Amino acid sequence: MKLNNTNIYIFLIFAGSAALLYFFNPAQFGFYPRCLFYSLTGFQCPGCGGLRATYSLLHGNIIESLKYNFLIISLSPFAIIDLFSINKFSFFSTRVGILLIFVVVILFTIIRNLI
Repeated sequence: MKLNNTNIYIFLIFAGSAALLYFFNPAQFGFYPRCLFYSLTGFQCPGCGGLRATYSLLHGNIIESLKYNFLIISLSPFAIIDLFSINKFSFFSTRVGILLIFVVVILFTIIRNLI
């Protein structure tokens, strides 16, 4: 992967966001955004719990992070690998990949609100 300004900026944004999450627990600090979908409907969206899950993961609590948001934590490694892959092929940008992700996200959202 060629290192250019865009890659450096992306890295700095991720590093800054990770540092912010590491030092400020989303469950204790109110400056993090609230989920609009949850506020309006009372149902959890696919991203609900993502900040708490990432916070727990940054602190090494893998099981706790999976309880907060299984989808984000389990798919993150694949997204990161895909983002920084050397070859130009991306499974997530194919029609099958997009459809698969869409179906998984919808099923996850339905199941998490039924349980």
